[in-house]
Amino acid sequence: MAAIAADDGSDSDDAICLVGNAADSDDISKSWHFDSAASAHMFWMRVCFDDYETTTGRSVTMGGKGSVATAGVGTVVLNVIVHGKTRKIKLEKVLHVPTMGFILMSVGMMEERGAEVSFKGGKTIIKNSDKVAACCTRKSVLYHLDMAPLSEIAAAASLQLWH
Repeated sequence: MAAIAADDGSDSDDAICLVGNAADSDDISKSWHFDSAASAHMFWMRVCFDDYETTTGRSVTMGGKGSVATAGVGTVVLNVIVHGKTRKIKLEKVLHVPTMGFILMSVGMMEERGAEVSFKGGKTIIKNSDKVAACCTRKSVLYHLDMAPLSEIAAAASLQLWH
């Protein structure tokens, strides 16, 4: 499992998020968007965190739309598709922002962790230790992580709560 995440290295308890408008028909709340302006990975669904710590006093600045509070921070394991095969990646220090309504993967955090990120021909390739860890596909103006649909992941996480 590739672990690709890092602390943003700053002393600030705040994060920054800037996202373009999606003109396509994809449900923005169910897709991970690869964002070069985000200072942290951010996710709105608590049930998908593997480990979790509640936080207080931390917020995310949402471009020109003010800021929203974070509820916690933790690890999210994703099933991504690389060259037609499913593999797992682990994102650490993901901010839980329940009121955000969309999901962001920070380009900066990936690079700080040592990942190599390249953009070409409508695709993003994320390499960790010279191995492809994940890929993104451009849809309209946003890059979407190539992964199993979030609804399947959320259903699996929901089932785990019953056992």
